[in-house]
Amino acid sequence: MLWRRSFFFVVLLCFLGRFGWAAPSKNQFFLPADLRAGMKGVGKTTFSSQMGIESFEVEILGKMDNYLGKGQDLIVVRAIGEPFLKSNIPAGMSGSPIYIDGKLLGALSYSFGTFTIDAIGGVTPIVTMQKGSNIERKTLGQFGEMKPISVPLVAVGLSSQVAEHFKSELLERGFAEPILGAGGLGESSRRSELIRPGDPFSAILIRGDMSLSALGTVTHVEGNQFWGLGHGFLQNGQSELPVAGAEIVTTVWGKGVPYKMGQPTNIIGVLKTDRYSGVSAQLGKKPRFMPLEVKVGDKTWNYEVARTVRDTPFLASIALSNSLILSDIRELGGTYRIEVSAQTNRKETVKYKRTVTAPGLPLEARVIASFLEPIMMFQEQAFKNIEFTRVVVDVRHQPEVRAVQLVGMSIPKDPKPGKGFEILVYGQPWRKGLKKYRLRLPRFVPRYLKEYELVGLDRAQSLALEREAGFWAEQPNYQSFMQKVRSMPSDTQVCFYAKLKNPVRNLMGYNLTELPISLKESLINVSSDSGLLFNSQIFRLGCAEMGAVVTGKVSKRYGKKKQSGAGKA
Repeated sequence: MLWRRSFFFVVLLCFLGRFGWAAPSKNQFFLPADLRAGMKGVGKTTFSSQMGIESFEVEILGKMDNYLGKGQDLIVVRAIGEPFLKSNIPAGMSGSPIYIDGKLLGALSYSFGTFTIDAIGGVTPIVTMQKGSNIERKTLGQFGEMKPISVPLVAVGLSSQVAEHFKSELLERGFAEPILGAGGLGESSRRSELIRPGDPFSAILIRGDMSLSALGTVTHVEGNQFWGLGHGFLQNGQSELPVAGAEIVTTVWGKGVPYKMGQPTNIIGVLKTDRYSGVSAQLGKKPRFMPLEVKVGDKTWNYEVARTVRDTPFLASIALSNSLILSDIRELGGTYRIEVSAQTNRKETVKYKRTVTAPGLPLEARVIASFLEPIMMFQEQAFKNIEFTRVVVDVRHQPEVRAVQLVGMSIPKDPKPGKGFEILVYGQPWRKGLKKYRLRLPRFVPRYLKEYELVGLDRAQSLALEREAGFWAEQPNYQSFMQKVRSMPSDTQVCFYAKLKNPVRNLMGYNLTELPISLKESLINVSSDSGLLFNSQIFRLGCAEMGAVVTGKVSKRYGKKKQSGAGKA
């Protein structure tokens, strides 16, 4: 039995050593309280995988108290060495470990400016990183501010037009401008086995017919996990983002925005936490992806999108935009019918349709991104354990433009409050004469509405009005939200609303101010199908099908100052 135990122990040590795992030793960290200005330290990072991990010198300049949050300091350093004589700290160095007297101080994670004379950076202490602080540091302004070192994005097979459209939003999330490449998966043939401080790693956002990943640096390895970056990535808190090794081909230096140029290797685990003080990853765990299938005519694109708490729909919209931008039908103009089928982990399927016209113009990325709008609304909700397990988008093209511009409206007969009524809408179809549409709505305004404006809106303006009214605010539960999604206006409908000049104080004979809070809430935020007010100033009467993509607005006023009018959006 003794030899078996010894054999098991030797195998375990070899296994841990193979992955660079080691038990933590006591007093291995250098505490910020022991720092003094003028101290010298050593940083480790990978400027090129061919050269391996390289060392560089840093000088301690001081400490910014509470810079990362209450009780969380940022160490200010100057990077010293030949590369930093001609350039600032490059994107991708986030997480590079800094040591003082052989003890780990923290991660090089912030930089000061772009065109500074010296390479001034900020170090997040490892003790702060391991605490996993989620305090968001407020922006101080454009000048005189340490900013997180940018995270390089590696994109293979991504259209430059899509990259340009999403660039501003990617920059807001802390990414550098995507490094574009043509082709397929964009995964290096190099294998990542040893995970050591100073090694590069990549976070996989999208893979498949187009790939998108981000580069960072490992700060500290302990057991089967590592810490990196020293600042947030997507700031999702708990995370399951796939993590792979990375190959750094070279580092591009310059006075602009220097960056590491690299690509992912094999998947090695998942991110466990993603907070403002850094990220941590669990090695050996298998990540989960959301399959996304995009059908455009007779062509099909397949992607695997990383599952995150709030960013999966955003990433899916990038992949979807890429498919349509690269498809032939995008350049044809006409009418595009989109059917979306999204499966959730609750074994429910969310289905909806979109119809978009492009009169003689190619589809723009901003239009394509809106196809997933209902799914993206989920990230505004606070539901727990709700995620999409698969999304299928089917796009069909018709060469003719099916669009109608709202021009005016009239009501042939005096409708009775609360009853169904007929309304005439005058529209201008694409390159055709004025047309009269006879529509039927399920109910007119209730008796208690004395002064209001009757408006008919297209889908975009309807959703904007409902958002303003609070109809799409955070919902109390999944069922309530799904009911609202199913009642969402479509592109080929005109939706009618009663807009009140003053808030309603009586509802069905009851004084709202005297009702219990719970009853008030149930009256203010209810299904639009019930015909009740979901806001004290807006009342949805119903939507009617026009048979073409609707644009514009029509309106008519009722009450003390009775007047009519119509207008275009």
